[in-house]
Amino acid sequence: MIFKYINNKYIIYLQMNKNKCDKGCCTILIKPYNNKINIDYTNKKRRYKAGIFIFDPQTEKVLLVQSKGNLWGPPKGGMQENETECMCAMRELREETGINIILEPNCRFTKIQNKAIYFYVERPECEIQIQDTVPDNDANAVTWITLSCLEHYITNGAIELTKHCIIAFSRFLNKNFENTY
Repeated sequence: MIFKYINNKYIIYLQMNKNKCDKGCCTILIKPYNNKINIDYTNKKRRYKAGIFIFDPQTEKVLLVQSKGNLWGPPKGGMQENETECMCAMRELREETGINIILEPNCRFTKIQNKAIYFYVERPECEIQIQDTVPDNDANAVTWITLSCLEHYITNGAIELTKHCIIAFSRFLNKNFENTY
């Protein structure tokens, strides 16, 4: 365990574990869950969320992160003041995985009620890393996982997807997109 003093507070950095799936084809990076103490979530207004669903069609792997509540889904987060949906999605992807991309002008997307937007990107699998240096990053695991391994882990209860992730998966994998952004 490493302590760093950033922005007038101590941040705890926990050692990272690398785990392989049962088949050995997927690596899941996990840092021990650090439940943030003394945070009052009852007064926080729910912000509109934006995220990026990344799929590698060649390996049939999808990029997922695990965040508070131990639920898995695409990298996503709440929009900040004066931030567009695209800006938010790209920032959250970078903060949670270390991947830096620019969304194309005609990117496909889906909106979930009036709560979130997910952009769909096809790209090859690349190196990922949980971003311990980003204060308040709540992602504690990240993986590129094949659809078959994901199905196995969902069936045996090792992975639980967020409600938004289930909806986005269904729409994206069935190519049920809204108009391009």
